[in-house]
Amino acid sequence: MARQTEEFVDKKGRGRPKGAPNKTTVALKTAIMNAFTKVGGEDYLVTVAKDDPKTFCTLLGRVLPTELKAEENAGSGTLVVTWQAPDDE
Repeated sequence: MARQTEEFVDKKGRGRPKGAPNKTTVALKTAIMNAFTKVGGEDYLVTVAKDDPKTFCTLLGRVLPTELKAEENAGSGTLVVTWQAPDDE
């Protein structure tokens, strides 16, 4: 096994701080949001939903949470499904 040199030990832990965003990821998200704004933003999504529902539903599947809370109203025969945004938003 290789010995750790003083140089290596001195540099240990100098990476990006925990929780700090990756610069490439931030730049890519910014570019995507800029493009989204240029094509019409929310209005563009409405157009996609109407013209290409399969693509729109794929997008929904990526951004909506995978778990839903459901409860049955006692004896009423109705099922109530609610979605709650995560606390971190």
